[in-house]
Amino acid sequence: MNEKSHWTGVTCASIYFLTRLLQWLVDPDAPQQLRTDAAVIMGSIAKGTMENVNTLVEEGCVSVLIKGTLLQSALRGVSCVASFITIDEQLQ
Repeated sequence: MNEKSHWTGVTCASIYFLTRLLQWLVDPDAPQQLRTDAAVIMGSIAKGTMENVNTLVEEGCVSVLIKGTLLQSALRGVSCVASFITIDEQLQ
């Protein structure tokens, strides 16, 4: 990766948004639908540019998505797996 890295095009607002998605996904007090939606949104972000995928990986989304598959909600688990697969496909 060059000196500029992929962070050049990533705004503070997008990092904040991603951080909030991660927090909602693992927060046991957050509503189930919000937690599932957070996983779905991460999958949508992963379908974007390689810059998006790199940001997801560097921010720790992969480990959070893997943990999300082990949680009680089947729908959220499926959403986490789908997001993880999208990230993996984009990296190959």
